[in-house]
Formats: sequence, C-alpha cells, structure tokens
Amino acid sequence: MPHIIVEYSSNIEPTCCAADLLQSVHQAALDSGIFEPSAVRTRAAPRSLYLVGQNTDPTAGFIHITARIRPGRTTETLESLLRALVDSTEGYLRTANYAAPLMLNVEIDELPALRLGSRLFN
Repeated sequence: MPHIIVEYSSNIEPTCCAADLLQSVHQAALDSGIFEPSAVRTRAAPRSLYLVGQNTDPTAGFIHITARIRPGRTTETLESLLRALVDSTEGYLRTANYAAPLMLNVEIDELPALRLGSRLFN
C-alpha cells in the first residue's frame, strides 16, 4: 500500500510523456513521508476510448489519479497527500508545456480493513 493509479486520455501523448508523469506522481507519494517507500506502487493506465465534456474538442483530455490507501489517517494527512499529487501533476504539465484543455481529478480511496491483504512472493 498505497496503490496509485494514473488514468489518462491517450490524446495527451506525445505532449506528455506517461513515464515522466508517472515518475512525478510516484515521487510526490514518496516525498509525502506518509508511506513506507518500498510499499508505494504507482502505475499508469492510458484510455483510448473516452469522452470529455460535450465531446466538441478533440484535443480535450483528462488525467485521473486514484490513491488507494489503508484507512486511519487524519483529514490533514489526506489533504496533504491530495495537494502533493495535484501539485506534482500540475508541475509536470507546466514543465511539459501542455496547453490543450485538460481535466485533472485526484481522489483518495481509503480501503476497508477487510480488503487489506497482501503477501510478498519470492
């Protein structure tokens, strides 16, 4: 834990490099100090079938980040993580000079304790 999933509309590439975006988000989670560094897992999922708004602008895209974490953190900690993920994504987009319309959403999903089960396989 945590699992951070970055979904994005495929039209943001090639302006945005998915690997660089993923690295930026991953580093923000590491830098937050909230998680054991070896436990952070970040992955990207490009979406080739999507609609944005009224579907009138073919350049309009999206990035949706979900952080699936264990329960029990304070509201302040959750807000701090949310802000770190937003800031890192916006910072990357500025660095990449991304200029097309884009919707950015970030959510934190606290998993119920009963769903928490992981095992390290060697």
